[in-house]
Amino acid sequence: VIAQQEDKHNPLLVYKLMKEKGITYTFMPPSLLAVFPDYDFPAMDTLSAGGEAIPHSLTSKIAGKYPYRFVNGYGPTESIVTTTHEIEGPDDWRNIGKPVPGVVCYVADENGKLVAPGEQGELLIGGMQLTNGYWNRPELNARMFFANPYEKEHDGIDVARLYHSGDLVTLNED
Repeated sequence: VIAQQEDKHNPLLVYKLMKEKGITYTFMPPSLLAVFPDYDFPAMDTLSAGGEAIPHSLTSKIAGKYPYRFVNGYGPTESIVTTTHEIEGPDDWRNIGKPVPGVVCYVADENGKLVAPGEQGELLIGGMQLTNGYWNRPELNARMFFANPYEKEHDGIDVARLYHSGDLVTLNED
């Protein structure tokens, strides 16, 4: 179901459409979702948000309070928007989860050394979903995309090229 052009920028009309049509899966920016009057969607299986950071105030209203999954669809545009996903409960609002199939992520310190679980570092992203680069921006491409110094293939996925996300994350045990 796709909202009409004149309706898609009106949160109340999008909300009403989702209820009327019995939407079972949706992906939307948290800023749109945040202005819905409630989150009771009886037919919903998965409500996924991404494209921008999901604030704790929104997660605490949704996660674990309804029978459907609420998912943090983390990912930069350079990696096809959803790179990782996770939210299991109201306290998982900061958890970006594990890479989606076909994506490989590394967490490295400022010297490029992979960090141990519990340590913080920059999220580096690899896999076939990476963009080929920025249009007519060779200097930016050279700074943001680089040859993978750790491995060229991971579980059958070509990871010879990585992207500097610039996002600091903490590597969990799992």
